[in-house]
Amino acid sequence: MPFWNFEHENFNFGRCDRFRRSCSASGGPVQPVQCFLSVNGKIYIDKICNGEFEKDGSFTLGVPQTKRDRYFVYVNSNNDGTMDGNWNGVEAESHAHEPLGTLKQSGACWTNEQARVCAWKLGERRD
Repeated sequence: MPFWNFEHENFNFGRCDRFRRSCSASGGPVQPVQCFLSVNGKIYIDKICNGEFEKDGSFTLGVPQTKRDRYFVYVNSNNDGTMDGNWNGVEAESHAHEPLGTLKQSGACWTNEQARVCAWKLGERRD
């Protein structure tokens, strides 16, 4: 089951500005999840990291309140059921300036030809 199945679970949600450049966890603490990010066939995140999930389906991985992971990704909801992704790039910069493009859901992941972004609850089987 994808981590963001909100109809059946009680999650804490964060707030982001309208361009998703900055987020705060005003709805509750950042939550540890099993994270995965691959870009152009290279894996950048494959570990437990902090996730922050919003009611509209948007989420961030690797962007906690105090210290960020080396790589992080923002995935933002579109009105058509797709998501747009951005990450901090190969150079692991301090902002998510590298576009991943439009992503479509596939199980617990959001994917396109360039990228795969996944988040699973801790202990759940990965697909």
